[in-house]
Parts: sequence; C-alpha cells; structure tokens
Amino acid sequence: MFIQSSPESAQAAKQLPEEIRQSLSAEELAWLESGKFVELESFTPQRIIKVLQKGIAGSQNLESDDSSLLLVGNTGNDMYVVESFG
Repeated sequence: MFIQSSPESAQAAKQLPEEIRQSLSAEELAWLESGKFVELESFTPQRIIKVLQKGIAGSQNLESDDSSLLLVGNTGNDMYVVESFG
C-alpha cells in the first residue's frame, strides 16, 4: 500500500463530521489529520473484498435503524451497501 500525504487531505480530515470522528480512534484521527491517505487502487482486490465482508457481517440486522447502511436499487432489485470501509 502506498501512503501519500497532502495539505488538502489534512484539511479535509479536520472537517470530518463529528459522527465519523467519534467512530475513529485517536491514532486514526492523528494519521488522517497529518494529511496522510491511501488511494483505493493501492489495495488488492482480495483486501477490498475482505473489508467489504467485514462491514457486511457487522451489519446483519437490516431491519435496524443503522445509518451506515444505504439502500440501493428499486422494487425487486434492492441491495444494501455499507457506507464505511472502516
């Protein structure tokens, strides 16, 4: 994985909504606020699938009011996706 850094990324991290900030550890926030980021292309497909599986497994109850789930589709073709990769 290729770690990059930019002042724009640091500024964006400092403007994250409080809801997202609360879900991150102090170490993760410090890493982001230092301007570091990783582009999605630096992950292998296997790693991306593993992260998605973990997110889906943690969101098994689709009836709950879980704001991290998004409903995508129309009648008969619905699917639920997880908004966060964390």
